[in-house]
Amino acid sequence: MDHEKQMDPELHAMSAIVSVLTGLDDAARRRVLNWVAEKSGISLADIPSATPRNVNGAEIGPKKEGTLSQLAARLGVESCRDLLLAAALHLVEYQGKERFAKDDWVSCAREAKQWKSAYSVQTATVINRLMDSGSVNETSKGTFSLTDETISKMSAQLDQSQRKGN
Repeated sequence: MDHEKQMDPELHAMSAIVSVLTGLDDAARRRVLNWVAEKSGISLADIPSATPRNVNGAEIGPKKEGTLSQLAARLGVESCRDLLLAAALHLVEYQGKERFAKDDWVSCAREAKQWKSAYSVQTATVINRLMDSGSVNETSKGTFSLTDETISKMSAQLDQSQRKGN
């Protein structure tokens, strides 16, 4: 119980920070975090690696190489939904991000040669449907993660595609 009481202020602080940083671009986030570290008297060099780790302590990071366009082609992307899922998988498996901001997710999808201008108006609706279907979770406002089940399904689809020679 004492441990839970100790964690509440930390969780509250982390939630507030993520909420504020969500609307900023990467460069602005870095500036803000560096400023906070400096004002708090914290040396960022003393902070352990920000690389996410799994339960056993093994590092989780980019596992695969390749572009989103290549991944989308292997997955046979034919819709905004498919492309957003491929972009989410690229962020997780290729860029090593366990969680990702909506802006980063959509920007990643826009980089694919499969992106169509018509997808711009569909994006918000498709993201809501992906959450409703349980394929994607919103871990905090504007921050998302792929479910383990979705990752497994898409990985199996990629394996099948590779066996067929795509």
